[in-house]
Amino acid sequence: MHRIIVPMVPPDAQVDSWHVNLPTYTVVEVSADGRVAVVDIPDGDVPGGFNINLPIRRIGATDGRDLVRAARAQMRLLYDHLDKRYAEHAGRFRPIDEG
Repeated sequence: MHRIIVPMVPPDAQVDSWHVNLPTYTVVEVSADGRVAVVDIPDGDVPGGFNINLPIRRIGATDGRDLVRAARAQMRLLYDHLDKRYAEHAGRFRPIDEG
């Protein structure tokens, strides 16, 4: 398992509750304001060389945006891997807005 911090996203057409935009994950902790979550994702959903495991204590100090800047290349690795692993959903699983 890999533990990462990602923003929560509101309900959409596929999911009727606040969630993380990943195919499989286990919520470990959600911030007090509900905007970000610490999640565990299975090793099979992680590409080789992916390493943005983050300590839980960071959850109260971030809204996820600073992590985007620090981990942009790592997230691209993750996105490419998820697009190949879940080809029928290519482009859909994007837990962090890169904008």
